[in-house]
Amino acid sequence: MREIWRTLYGAFFLLILGCVVGLAANGARGRGQINLFHSYMPSVTPAPRPAPATQTATDPQAASEPGHGSAAQPDGALLDAPYTLLGFDEVKAIYEDEARVGMLDVFFDARDSAPYRRSHIPTAVQFFPYDSGFFADVALQYLGAERIIIYCNGGQCEDSILAAQELERLGFLRAQLHIYKGGWEEWHAAGMPLTEGP
Repeated sequence: MREIWRTLYGAFFLLILGCVVGLAANGARGRGQINLFHSYMPSVTPAPRPAPATQTATDPQAASEPGHGSAAQPDGALLDAPYTLLGFDEVKAIYEDEARVGMLDVFFDARDSAPYRRSHIPTAVQFFPYDSGFFADVALQYLGAERIIIYCNGGQCEDSILAAQELERLGFLRAQLHIYKGGWEEWHAAGMPLTEGP
């Protein structure tokens, strides 16, 4: 019986020691430390589903392609997101308006650092929602922008929704936040400009 208690005390001691070392290591990380009291998986508040959009394109084939035009239907949680969803044609038009892009219209890339460094939409600012504390200072520089266009990989990727929620928590207005539903994959597949590096 005494051996069991000794084993339990030893295990408890190792658990406490591991927690102390872990907290000390996290504290030593400085600016990139993990916020222990932050919810990294915020819930998505469902909004009322909009009425289905009517097909307005003259080419039925183009109208049925995902992400082209405003008639395309998003998948999964994007349909329930309380943010304005943008299709490829809308995002392309925003990107090509050189007088506005980068100042009044700002692209936010919600992907992790490795894919962002490999390639992203030119002028896009990285805002990875799972480390929003690290990116908050940069994001807040664009608080006065009229539109923030947030994208992630596209398809079923929900990181753009999480990024929008984090930006709203930082003080951005919901009306400023727009989600590019086709994301990086659609942009890349269409042969649009990409850049690499930070």
